[in-house]
Amino acid sequence: MHATFGRRSAFAAALAAIALAGCSDKRISNLSRDIPRDSALKVLAGGSADSLANIYKQETYMNDGRLINVLMYNKDGVKQASDSTVPDSKLTPVVTVNGKVSGWGWAHYDSVAKANNVPVKPHT
Repeated sequence: MHATFGRRSAFAAALAAIALAGCSDKRISNLSRDIPRDSALKVLAGGSADSLANIYKQETYMNDGRLINVLMYNKDGVKQASDSTVPDSKLTPVVTVNGKVSGWGWAHYDSVAKANNVPVKPHT
């Protein structure tokens, strides 16, 4: 019975790894925690002269002396405009706190927002 459980666990882990690999973006995978915001923007821009290339929109909050900036990354380079709406599923939030990347992804965004009393609209 233990061998069956071990095979199932290994299979589940393999499926999870494949799913994550399929969802990952090369620019996001090149980010590192604690790098400066400007360096993160260069990574996300992928060589573009536009420093905000691939940033759909930004959100900025101040709480307890901390500056929280959220870069909503869109790998297709769409920028927020009155005639464009990109669903949250096509965005990856990259969170910076006091000018350094603290993490990315919706789970990290939600965690930072909750810890800093930042109001978050539901995202799907």
